[in-house]
Amino acid sequence: SPLISGRDACVRKASGGRIRSDLAVSPGQRFDAYAASLAASGGVQACALAPGDLALESRLPAPPAVRWGSGVSPDSDWDRGPSVYEFRDVCLVSLDNGREEEPNDDALRTVVSFNASDSYPKRCVTCFNPVGDNAWPWGAVRDEAWLNEVELNKLGVPATWRAEGGRRAAASGRRCGMMWTGHAAAHNLSDYVTCTEQNAIELLDRGQRPALPRGGPQAVVYVRGTTLSLAWYRGNIGHQFFDSLLPLVPFLGKYLVTRAAESDFGVRDSELFSAALALQAHGCPDDASIVCFMLRRLGVLEGRQDAAVTESHRGGALAVPVLPQPPAGVVFCHERLLVPKHRAFTSGFGAAESRLAPMLRALRQALTRAVLGEAAARAPPANLGLAKGPRRRRLLIYSHAASSRRVWLDAGEAAAHARAAGWEVRLEHDFGGLSFEQQADAFASADAIVMAHGAQAANAIYARNGTAVVELNCRRYSVLENTLVSSLGHRFALLTQCGRSESDAAENAACITCQAPVDMMSNFSFSGARLEALLANLAPDKAGEAAS
Repeated sequence: SPLISGRDACVRKASGGRIRSDLAVSPGQRFDAYAASLAASGGVQACALAPGDLALESRLPAPPAVRWGSGVSPDSDWDRGPSVYEFRDVCLVSLDNGREEEPNDDALRTVVSFNASDSYPKRCVTCFNPVGDNAWPWGAVRDEAWLNEVELNKLGVPATWRAEGGRRAAASGRRCGMMWTGHAAAHNLSDYVTCTEQNAIELLDRGQRPALPRGGPQAVVYVRGTTLSLAWYRGNIGHQFFDSLLPLVPFLGKYLVTRAAESDFGVRDSELFSAALALQAHGCPDDASIVCFMLRRLGVLEGRQDAAVTESHRGGALAVPVLPQPPAGVVFCHERLLVPKHRAFTSGFGAAESRLAPMLRALRQALTRAVLGEAAARAPPANLGLAKGPRRRRLLIYSHAASSRRVWLDAGEAAAHARAAGWEVRLEHDFGGLSFEQQADAFASADAIVMAHGAQAANAIYARNGTAVVELNCRRYSVLENTLVSSLGHRFALLTQCGRSESDAAENAACITCQAPVDMMSNFSFSGARLEALLANLAPDKAGEAAS
């Protein structure tokens, strides 16, 4: 049968041509059944093998070859490489550092490549790569210059492993990895397990301890075709969107642009992927991450059963399955694995002249239609013109009050001022208490948004052309400013701490009053004359009436 012949080809490939499926030692019935279910339910070709039968010779990316780069500007720092890296015949292992309080740890992964001639003693030890580091180019982790003795002391990492050699990129000639994804090497899977056990303390010190059962995995599930690896920062939809979803835009460009009836950016359907893997939350349920929610609503991932969604937005042939939870003791290995860049790669997405701008507008159109419906997708630009238009201007105010930091302390007073000035005001204190759909509606229906810096900014992808977006932060820092607002046609302003210049002394200066000690987490006030001046600026007709 096709299923048997597919399994035979899979086993032969995974074993380096040494074993036929009828001669392969079964790792166990539950593992065989899992691999078979992938083909039966999702059309994913996969096979289960005993770890000792795996015999792969890996191929790693070789920058500066570009895969799905944006083509914006070869001179820009963030656009010199691809948006997605491609690996051949590698395994992907999640990391477990035993720190449940750290929301980053479950995003960490290690790509394990196989080279039988690699004799470096610490080949399985990944370069130290903190989750918060902005090192997204493959192999560009600042392992030499940045991780000096002073920085190591700050991180609380014992410096002894440095004297032992470690996985220094220069010393070993091997690429370190990038944010969230380390790179380890081994002769085979057994060698990887042995090596990690021998270097367990150093791996733990580096925050790179692999999540492997004692004694190693019980089975390997080798997935043929192309698998996209997904990862995200747990518990923060802002980081999920900006760090994990936006880097996929160049990769999914044709899909998004075609849906919006714009131009072709040259990504062929055959270059996409046949399955997705989310080690953090197998199956990528909608409530696990806004990445899962948005990709499923866009029809990129299979699994949405909402009857209200039209067939054209289910994704058709492009929608791919997400690998479900495997039995305990499984390690996934992949014929072709795609790993997107994260975080700093998206810095600069917002330039209006960027070739990515049509893709970002297409993303807004497709998401708005899929999440809020056709009427919302066809809504006119934001109404910041005459107040006597067909409806009052709508202002969204967000205080961030559910948190103990970056709280807009007098947001209620500000809302009252805005209502008195003729605005229809929606005041929100906790976006985390709203569904993804409700959050999207709040941003899509607003003509102006004034908000504390926070994760809710991810929803700016739904804000219409012409929407005024004002971000309040006690330090001059904004992810929005560098990513979305120019491409999406928003009128953006970042208001920060008063007292930084002589002009701030004016009663109506465009600034906020921050509590000491002033940093990016400080609570602040913004109302009275300063708010009234902002509202007058957002509504030029009112300012004109006052002048006359």
